[in-house]
Amino acid sequence: AFCFSVERGFATLCLVPVREIGPRQLNLARVIALHCSPDVSNPHPRVPLSSTSSFPISFLRGLVLLCFSLEPRSLFSIAKRNRILTAEEFWYIYTTDFSCIAAMSTPEPLPNPQRVITDTDPETGISHFNTTLDESLAVKQDLGGSLFRLGYITDKTPNTLDGTDLTNYIEYLETASVPPVTLPDGRGMMWYIDTPPGKGSPAHRTVSFDVVIQVAGEIEVTLESGEKRIQKPGDMLIQRATTHTWRNLSKDKWARMVGVMYSSNPVVLKNGTVLGPSGL
Repeated sequence: AFCFSVERGFATLCLVPVREIGPRQLNLARVIALHCSPDVSNPHPRVPLSSTSSFPISFLRGLVLLCFSLEPRSLFSIAKRNRILTAEEFWYIYTTDFSCIAAMSTPEPLPNPQRVITDTDPETGISHFNTTLDESLAVKQDLGGSLFRLGYITDKTPNTLDGTDLTNYIEYLETASVPPVTLPDGRGMMWYIDTPPGKGSPAHRTVSFDVVIQVAGEIEVTLESGEKRIQKPGDMLIQRATTHTWRNLSKDKWARMVGVMYSSNPVVLKNGTVLGPSGL
């Protein structure tokens, strides 16, 4: 819970964990605590009070409003001297202006997806799960704030399932260089792409045929013509080597796309112009 104690003209913000508050709320508390103090190393920031020795009520309002907007059933309260300010008070019911406080919250990225790989015993023919890799799929690239996870690659078409494909995939995961978004010769790559709130990509084109499925949040896709589409969970986008941007319009939620991308021949215009990769 949050509480303020007053001492010698200062208010001290204390963070008191209680059973009802989860990690997200405690992280939010730390963000607010650091925001209140010029000394980020101080775990209990001391904030100067006004000349009347009362903490600015606008800040208290915003703090309580923010807490209740995230988790209505959690027990958040603020102590100002001997008085407890809670959501039942008159000012809370009729106050909605807390955008300046809400802007301090930082939404947590989506968790790592589970990557499960199957295999066949070469002697018995019995199917089983391959445990060579950790099933938690970690981030491979950070492109402008968007997080890319390499789900898998194919080594050729048709794919060889004698272990060569898995070996090649592991090499791409462990390489020090950043792997390309697509591979040549018709090979495929499967990417998880997580985009933070309010962020997106620059205008870009890859020489590839992509099947992109929205699995969390919503993404706005914009083409050079100015046309736009909103992709919602379950929606599919067939991206055919076109210049485009994507953007997460949400203010507080991450969005996740899963794209299976195969290299393709470039688009050639009637005048002979070849449209190669651009923007990334």
